[in-house]
Amino acid sequence: MPVNKRFAAVVAALCLSRLAAALPEDTGTLSAESWDAGGLALSSGDTPTTVYYPAAATGPFPVVAVVHGASRNGDYHVTLAQTLASRGFVALVPSMDCSFLGCDHAVQATGVLELFDWAVAESADPDSPILGLVDGARRGVIGHSWGGLAVFLAAAGEPAVDAVVCLDPNDDDGVALAAAPTVVAPTLILRADNSGACNSLWTGAVYGAVAGAKMTATIIGSGHCDPEDPTDFLCPLACGSGDAATTPIFRRYAVAFMACALGVDPAMAEWAGGASYDADVAGGILIDGAVDGIVCALGARP
Repeated sequence: MPVNKRFAAVVAALCLSRLAAALPEDTGTLSAESWDAGGLALSSGDTPTTVYYPAAATGPFPVVAVVHGASRNGDYHVTLAQTLASRGFVALVPSMDCSFLGCDHAVQATGVLELFDWAVAESADPDSPILGLVDGARRGVIGHSWGGLAVFLAAAGEPAVDAVVCLDPNDDDGVALAAAPTVVAPTLILRADNSGACNSLWTGAVYGAVAGAKMTATIIGSGHCDPEDPTDFLCPLACGSGDAATTPIFRRYAVAFMACALGVDPAMAEWAGGASYDADVAGGILIDGAVDGIVCALGARP
């Protein structure tokens, strides 16, 4: 191979390698640590909480609450939380008392907001592992299933919440639809392709009623349990099966949307209705939904 062609091939390979590493679902450049903060006294009850944060890095960083679905716990979203921490977020992962037998969604939403207040206070505590790491002015929420409902309600009428991601959420007695007109933070609603007992109540009308900038799409071939990582055999038994290969796609859009909306990496706008989103639609990964006014609103921050 001539030198110039060999050089071009090497450059192309390096560029492809860098592009692959830059996918939002991949681990970022920061080392992620975890801290078991124990049970926190929230309105929603005693709440075991684990914090994932960038290690040996200078903050402050945006803070994101990651909330599991009904009858589950925070252990089912460890990979997402670790990825967020490696990309410059402090991720709060509670295990909340919410099951199919009973769940007070309004109280769960209040608990999510209280998590932020707790994290801000910890960031000012010289004895805390997250001293100086939490930027309380940049707050995001991510929730799966009824956790998606909890974070959606937490954002309703709450100006301190700056970004919302609902991973195959489910409504309950129309509370999400009623709250949607008061949700003004940039919102991503990412749906599973396969409908079942655990996601059939969330309708397109909820998206239509959201007042702020918003985006929705469906991940082709996915099921309700695919946002979890790790997961188990129980969730598909109750909620229907999907395709585990779609799990990183849920993480892709959750991470990219937060990085865009909270000003961590404006380049992530490529997945918030930009060229990379279009490529995923054209490539049969997403069913095109809608993108209404999404921008990297906060811009890059130091």
